[in-house]
This record gives sequence, structure tokens and C-alpha cells, in this order.
Amino acid sequence: MEAISDVRCIAVLVPDGSSIVSVAGPAEVFTVANAVLARADRPPAYRVTSVSRRGGLVGTSSGLALQTAPLETLTPAGIDTLLVCGGPEIGPVLRDAVLIDWIGQVAPKAARVGSIGTGSFLLAAAGLLNGKRAVTLAGHGDDFRTRYPRVQLDDDPIYVQAGKVWTAAGMTAGIDMALALVRADLGPQIGLDVARELVVFMARSGSQAQRSTLLNLQERLAQRGADSMLTDLLGWVATRLSQPTTVTDMAGRAGMSPRNFARFFVRSTGQTPAKVVEQLRVERACHLLEASPVSIKAIAAQSGFVDDERMRRAFVRQVGCTPAEYRARLGGFDAPGRKANSGQRHLRRAPLPAQEARSQGEPA
Repeated sequence: MEAISDVRCIAVLVPDGSSIVSVAGPAEVFTVANAVLARADRPPAYRVTSVSRRGGLVGTSSGLALQTAPLETLTPAGIDTLLVCGGPEIGPVLRDAVLIDWIGQVAPKAARVGSIGTGSFLLAAAGLLNGKRAVTLAGHGDDFRTRYPRVQLDDDPIYVQAGKVWTAAGMTAGIDMALALVRADLGPQIGLDVARELVVFMARSGSQAQRSTLLNLQERLAQRGADSMLTDLLGWVATRLSQPTTVTDMAGRAGMSPRNFARFFVRSTGQTPAKVVEQLRVERACHLLEASPVSIKAIAAQSGFVDDERMRRAFVRQVGCTPAEYRARLGGFDAPGRKANSGQRHLRRAPLPAQEARSQGEPA
């Protein structure tokens, strides 16, 4: 952890039509970090300022206006982190040559540069992403690739770090990216304290997919016009993963016999109920392995696995490595309170054993 000698200036650039969440979400992360430090009798680490081309009120995509300072009020050398926000319609902003030129001049002098959503278009227009890996707002990938073929656009992660340049995929991903910046500055405990105060479900790593298992399933159901009952049922399952959940339990909640429910579920989702529940449990375990110092055995219980061996086999099937290897690869904790030595071994995708058979009355 780097010692804080003075307050870091976080400059949030707000173009016209920005998403208000892409501005307020990351800004609040740094503000809450200061509050967490104050409770520990530590000085503030950040000063957040919102700026725009001309200053004053800037309209957002939601119709709400944000108060900003003009660009000339900032001293480029005094900016620690420049965050460039975006909105659903980025085309008009890309025609602002003065704004793009300002980004190109200021970014090299900042310690870090980041974008949220379509703010990555502005970084790319300023030449900051050439040859770098980056992400952008979902649904804008084709346009981005056409405009900026020299950028290595990745459609999957929620945020990407390429040297001192960070890009976040969307609005709430900007919060995850800001939390990662706080963890880099102040350590993991402060980062987790900030996430807890913001009531963020889990501090996500950038490697996590933009779309969760649950969201993918719900989208698939919507595309197939499937009964919304399954969408509600999947939400119910996701809230009680630490508890035993059988196919019979799910069928009873759906008001169907276990056999008819299992057939209906496979027909609607393309997967068995047991497979979907296992995916949700592995996803939760991944979150905990990244952020929690508790033992793998405890994480298996919190994720709803019968024991840590059952979780290990599920990890090999779905992730291609064991939970211990997953935690070590991400530099997580290998025991309560002790950081794992990341990078110690090269992970090789293990062969996938045959899926375990489960009867209708066994835990899903």
C-alpha cells in the first residue's frame, strides 16, 4: 500500500448527455473512502471535482443536471486521476475537438486515467488506447471497433487495467473500478469497508464477466418468451444459495410436479436445474474467494456446497482449476488473514470429470 502524502485530485469529466450513475457512482466511492478514513482518525485521501467543457450545469441522459467547474480551473499537473464519463449517445461529444484535445494533453500528466461506459470512445479518440486492451458500454462494441481498430476491445470484463489507463464497461462497473482504485491506494480493508457502506453486494474484480449467470438466464427466458415464473424462481434460488435447495423444492415453489418441472426447466433454459444452481454457487464462491479471508471450507458452506470437496469438483468442471488455485491466481487469501502468493504456479485447465448424477430429491 502506497503512503498518502497529500490529497489526490480525482477529476471527473462530464460531457453533455453523460449517465448520471457513471458520474455519481465513482465519485461517491472516493467520497465514502474519505468518510471511512475520518472514522479511523486518518486524513482524507481524495478531493473529487466534476468538470465540463464550459462549466456550470451539464444535462445528463436522465434529464437531471449536474454542477461542474470549467476545464481551465484545473491544473493538469495537479490531477492524480482523470475519469472520463460517457452516456448512451456518444456521437455528438466525439465532434468536440477541443474536449478531445484537452483529454490528450491532460492524460499523460495524470497518474491514472479512466473511463466509464462510452467514455472509452473519448480516450480512444485522444489516442490513449491504441494498442491497449479496453472495454466499453455493452451494445457499442461494433461502433467502437469500426472507429478505433487499433484498440484491443474486450467484450467480457467489467473493467480493464492497461498500465495507468483503466476502462469500465458500464455505469455500475464504474463503481467497481473506483473501488479497485481505492484498494490500490489504501489497501483491501478500506476498499471492503467502502463497498460495505455503499451496500454493494460484492466488490467485483475486473476479470469477472459483465453479465452474471442469473442475468444471462433471465435474458434467455425473456428472448424465448418463457413464463416469468422461472425468472422469479431463479431470483429466489439466488437469494438462498447457502441453503439446501432440491429440484423438489423448486418444483413446489413453481406449483408443479418434480418431473414436469425438470422437463419444463430444461426446455426453457437449455440446462438442468441442478446445473444452474451449481453455476450460481460457483459464481458466489468466486466472489468470496477474491474478497474474503475465510477458509475454503467456510466458503463452500456459505456458497451452499455440501462440503469443500464437492465445491472443488464443481470448480474443476466450470472454471478449470481448483478453488485454491483460483484464489492463488488472483492473489487472494490462502488462509484467514494471510495473503496467498499469487503467480507461484501456472494453472493448467484440468480435464472435466463426468457430471455427478443427482436424483430429483437430492440437493440441486
